[in-house]
Amino acid sequence: DKKSFLWYNEVSIQFCLLYGEVAEVFDAYRKPKEGLKEELADIVIYLLGLSEMLGINLEEEFNKKIIKNKIDHIRKLVELRLE
Repeated sequence: DKKSFLWYNEVSIQFCLLYGEVAEVFDAYRKPKEGLKEELADIVIYLLGLSEMLGINLEEEFNKKIIKNKIDHIRKLVELRLE
């Protein structure tokens, strides 16, 4: 239906805008020029907006991912010691 199509289109646009912001951050980093911090903040704004649109608690997912990464790191260290 039209409402779901518009919502999908809006999410797609937000992903495209996020992609553009990532490119701007890289450009600001590569050249070095003013605005790197501001461009990084823009990325956070788009991520938070997308997570809200998609019904994702980004803080909760972030915390889960940090824990998962720590566990994976510990496993790798243990595997290296066992070799």
